[in-house]
Amino acid sequence: MNTREYLHGQSSEGYKFFGCHKRKEGGYIFRLLAKEATKVYIAGDFNDWKKESARKYPTGVFSIRNAKAKEGDRYCYYIEDKNSKLIQKLDPFGNQIDPSLSYSVIADTDYKFTSKKVKTDKLNIFQVNIQSYFDLYNKKTNLAFEAKELISYVKDNNFTHIELMPIVQVKLVDSLGYRPINLISLDQSLGIVKEMKEFVDLCHKNKLGLILDFDFSEFDDLKQGLKEFDGTRMYESDYDDIRYNYFSGMNFDTSKNLVKSYIMSSLEYWINEFNVDLIKFSNIEKLIYWQGDFSRGINTNSYEFVKTLNKKIHDLKSKSIASSASSKNFIDKELGFDYIEDNSLREVIKIFQKEPFFRNNYKKTISKLINKDMSGRILALNYLDSLLEGCSPAMKMYGQDYKYDQYKTFMTLLYTLKADKMIFSSDEIGDLEKRYVGKPKKVNLNSNQSEFASFFKSLTSICTKNKAFSDKNSEIIDLDIEGYSIFAYKRLYKNEEFLILLNLTDIAYSIDLRNTYMIILASDDKLYQKHKDKLMEKVKLNKFSSCILKKK
Repeated sequence: MNTREYLHGQSSEGYKFFGCHKRKEGGYIFRLLAKEATKVYIAGDFNDWKKESARKYPTGVFSIRNAKAKEGDRYCYYIEDKNSKLIQKLDPFGNQIDPSLSYSVIADTDYKFTSKKVKTDKLNIFQVNIQSYFDLYNKKTNLAFEAKELISYVKDNNFTHIELMPIVQVKLVDSLGYRPINLISLDQSLGIVKEMKEFVDLCHKNKLGLILDFDFSEFDDLKQGLKEFDGTRMYESDYDDIRYNYFSGMNFDTSKNLVKSYIMSSLEYWINEFNVDLIKFSNIEKLIYWQGDFSRGINTNSYEFVKTLNKKIHDLKSKSIASSASSKNFIDKELGFDYIEDNSLREVIKIFQKEPFFRNNYKKTISKLINKDMSGRILALNYLDSLLEGCSPAMKMYGQDYKYDQYKTFMTLLYTLKADKMIFSSDEIGDLEKRYVGKPKKVNLNSNQSEFASFFKSLTSICTKNKAFSDKNSEIIDLDIEGYSIFAYKRLYKNEEFLILLNLTDIAYSIDLRNTYMIILASDDKLYQKHKDKLMEKVKLNKFSSCILKKK
């Protein structure tokens, strides 16, 4: 690595140079950047925790070798600032951190991937906080072993990608990984680095893409972390009013060259070392606007830096996704994202929360969504739609007696629109239990959940295996149809034609199809069983029901 380029914010190879690296002669070499430090010491299991002085170079790099250091050893740095104050610090490029969050750990990182990244134009994403999903905060397990079950489940439900919410080490479990201690260290609950690489390889072997989620705007103010790293605000802002964000996270100052190189290096580390398919920028508004506040205006430094990051991702033969907590459409194409998460479904959920009588007032909202150009956009039900209000989308359906009927119709709308899709784990089973951070996967489904899960699997199978739904050159045609909160539209591809009917009311409707169709899926199982394998010219939609028909 060219150290000068790193100092000038032009390097993405910091992970190859800084941190600890195995030497051919045995042992490890440790390198740390602390420009304003007067001295740096290292202590660890390999030297009985005696402070050994590192050599300082004019660039501000400190370096030391230790022949006894080995995998699994803990270590930390002691940094002496200009006032002779000694500060204990973790390694910003350390691969892992021990459970006490006081020491970095020398990790086994050697792994040879056997499978290539997944190439597909269609995305059906399963978003999961894997630490919670497998209850890894409370038990020890082998991730590669657990992964086989997850991968089988995801494939069985016709997803194309797994999106892992941040897997970097955090202090607060409630942050779900979005306030990391640094951008390199793997969460210790996930096991060792090698096991995570095995997990990625297993995904690719099963033709599943992997997406990693990051919030590049902030880090935790853990005293052993990046805060006042070399005795100065090396990573955070020098200005008190923007040093912390509104959620008590510490803001990365992207106007600083060292910060730019550090973030770019973390990107390259995860893409190259873990063979990741896509990188997702969560809470992108916090990078684009000062403090993530639209009223404070654009943060020009960060805005331009996002462009640089996307160019770097493309240079590394990967792709990027932008995600926002806001429902505002503010992410422009100039930033260079390949995909943008679209939060339009939040408005649709609000419609399903209303009494059926009032839903016709919002007919334009759904018609607009049917006709919307969704190229490069992902219709998303992400973790915010479940955790922010403590309840799942299924729980938000109106009333008490027909939640599953309405949720099936909601999902039929989502999966038959011309757009890529993403849902949060447990949304595919229609979970009606309260959502909370750390909730593990549902093991035993009740009868309603099992029935909905079966419907969801059939729905996604139809929409992924028929080109009228899955091909980028397919068409969607909105149809005028008489009736109160009734929607009809076609999906077309060459000789394929499907008709989708949605009834958002609590009244049954008989509909003249004007052609001959065969029903292939219905949210009302009685309707499906009655007309299965039969040609139809009319159909009766019961309240809150939906169906997909194929032209014969």
